[in-house]
Amino acid sequence: MQFLKVLQRVLIAGALSVSLLSVVTHVHAAEWAGLYHGKVSGQPSQLTLNRAGVDVIGVLDTEGYRYKVEGNLQDGKLIGFCRDIKTGETGQLSAVSTDKLIIIKVILPGFYRPARLVFERATDSKHVFTQVAMR
Repeated sequence: MQFLKVLQRVLIAGALSVSLLSVVTHVHAAEWAGLYHGKVSGQPSQLTLNRAGVDVIGVLDTEGYRYKVEGNLQDGKLIGFCRDIKTGETGQLSAVSTDKLIIIKVILPGFYRPARLVFERATDSKHVFTQVAMR
């Protein structure tokens, strides 16, 4: 009888931790999805990100030159790639998110050294959902 009570407590505690994990995951999603502004090589740029589970997808647009950003969240860090939509060339990407910033380390196609890009969340951006046009 005592064993059943202990087992019941363990099962309830496990269910609560799963529920709390889903709440934490949902809150963390807000840190990634949205519209961000920054600069690439001194040019004004816009980063739009969407999130589904651990997958993050988006577009980095620098005055009409577009890159597809795609990756997976691993321990709070985005690991993936940045692909030039016109040429198909791909570079490696890693990023971290704070409440208002996304800091990206990437080797963009056509560049030889890693770039550190900082994007700030747009003030009117809660959750922006876009379709990524792949050509």
